[in-house]
Amino acid sequence: MEFRKIMIPLLGTVLLLSGCGLPDMNNKDLALPADASSYELYYDDDAGEMTVEYNGRLYTYFGDLDGDMSSVSISECIGYINHEENRRFFAITDDPYENYVMIVNVNSIRGDRMFLRAQDTEGKDIYTPPYISSLGYSYWVCSGVHHEMPEAEIQFVVNAENIKFIEYAFEVNGMYAGDGMTGYKYERALEQGELWNIGISELHLNGKADTGKPFTASVTFKVIDTDDVEHEVKGEYVREMMLGSFRTGLEIRYDDSEGYYLFEDV
Repeated sequence: MEFRKIMIPLLGTVLLLSGCGLPDMNNKDLALPADASSYELYYDDDAGEMTVEYNGRLYTYFGDLDGDMSSVSISECIGYINHEENRRFFAITDDPYENYVMIVNVNSIRGDRMFLRAQDTEGKDIYTPPYISSLGYSYWVCSGVHHEMPEAEIQFVVNAENIKFIEYAFEVNGMYAGDGMTGYKYERALEQGELWNIGISELHLNGKADTGKPFTASVTFKVIDTDDVEHEVKGEYVREMMLGSFRTGLEIRYDDSEGYYLFEDV
């Protein structure tokens, strides 16, 4: 819902109409759970800013909301602040590392949202959801942000005929990290020689590898042919990679004796 303020001159005064009232008061995405606890927001002398402790980490004021934040970006309500149930404390689904938490004042007519950053990221360049804008607090002056996560990409060539879709699944350091499928909306066959890319992002590495270090990526494939029959692609692609790296030379081929198989031009 969009809320507009309308200024109307009335007998030398100004009347402020605020639409439906407080925008966040009845927002179900910001609801307080029945078993919610209070967290202490206090002034940290070392950081020089307001700070809260959550899950063994200290979070200090960093920035506010810039633009729109989807409701799906709001994770569980952690609790409320300093025994004030209308100042609510949230995790963020877009930040799987929990480097940021959010405080929302549901009593505010502006729907104030404040983001706090984990102190153990001070001096580091970390992924930051694009709607979080730094307010320039001195504690964070040497700390960077990036809003786009570089991907490690694996390019493969479709070097066979009569393929409608190609399914793939990939692991990072031996742990499942993601899957996907290539193909066209109207289910036309892929053309021989087409190039497709698989992207492994920083989010896929969560809990499996450090973002600045090499990791082992492995990919397996299945083919769905134009008769809607599924086939395993023989072989597994395994490479050591890093975020930002790009690998080529992988092909999916077919012959009558082998069926579908992986070929590496190395």
